[in-house]
Amino acid sequence: MYGAVKMGWVFAFLKYPAARRLFDRLYDFWAAYRLPVTGRGSLDDHLRERAVECGSDACKARKEM
Repeated sequence: MYGAVKMGWVFAFLKYPAARRLFDRLYDFWAAYRLPVTGRGSLDDHLRERAVECGSDACKARKEM
């Protein structure tokens, strides 16, 4: 997509395997901790909340749409 808008240079460094591996590891680290770091709780908290919500009529109505 970046290439389509003439911004391919933004991620051009990822064509190098060492840079790609480093970026992948950084992203894995960020993905593991992004919710608590941004103050949104853990993934387990979100899944628990969703399970409670999906027991409600509002969630059932959403599924029917």
